[in-house]
Amino acid sequence: INAEYMGEHFHIKDMNGSVIATGRKKYMSMRADIRVFAGEAMFNSGMDTNSPQILQLTGSLTGRNYQLVDPQSGGAVATSHEKRGNWSGMFGHDEYAVDMSPGVDVAFIVAVIIMMDCMSEK
Repeated sequence: INAEYMGEHFHIKDMNGSVIATGRKKYMSMRADIRVFAGEAMFNSGMDTNSPQILQLTGSLTGRNYQLVDPQSGGAVATSHEKRGNWSGMFGHDEYAVDMSPGVDVAFIVAVIIMMDCMSEK
């Protein structure tokens, strides 16, 4: 799985290069708000797309804490917290603590967190 920046959004791709999800920031929001859609979502304006939304990341005002929410159930499937003051941070590396619900696809959540980190730096 890898994340690729595509201008206003990110694609998460599998090993074959197929897009499995598209992430896009919601602009004009006080808190960080990223929506993840199934497949290669095409947007006409704002967040309008025919692709189903599969995840929503809502961040704290500081941008260090995120809750990953299943939009269908409204329940959190994972939370992440950016660790500051760690040794790797002194060398320009980010480190996150992640808690996930049982049965969640770990690789996909990690890819979404990497995508979120890349989006926050763009």
